Amino acid sequence: DYQQFRQQVRSSTWQTSFLSKPLSERQTIAHSLRTQSESRKSSGASYADVDEPMALQWLSQTQTTTLIHGHTHHPADHHLGTVQGQTLRRMVLSDWDAQAFPPRLEVLRLTRNTPPERLRV
Repeated sequence: DYQQFRQQVRSSTWQTSFLSKPLSERQTIAHSLRTQSESRKSSGASYADVDEPMALQWLSQTQTTTLIHGHTHHPADHHLGTVQGQTLRRMVLSDWDAQAFPPRLEVLRLTRNTPPERLRV
């Protein structure tokens, strides 16, 4: 899990231990970590996503029709059904990476009484 890895490598104890190792050993460790990372990327493993029943429950409790949230590595519009003639949906925003090709910079334009509109910056 990335968050556990991140917490580990940012700890001063781990950094001191890692940097005390010979360069060749550190390079071997780095190569192994990269190989594991690439293997996970190519495996097609899915990322965690929002639980649809919970999204519907939240929309009902808040009396809203649209849930907008940060990226889950799959920016998309999810139609969750229709209630009393109103479409329920969940909008997932992209992550932001200006250095990517093509750049991923997406915002939503919110206008009263109009569905949100995706804009690429």
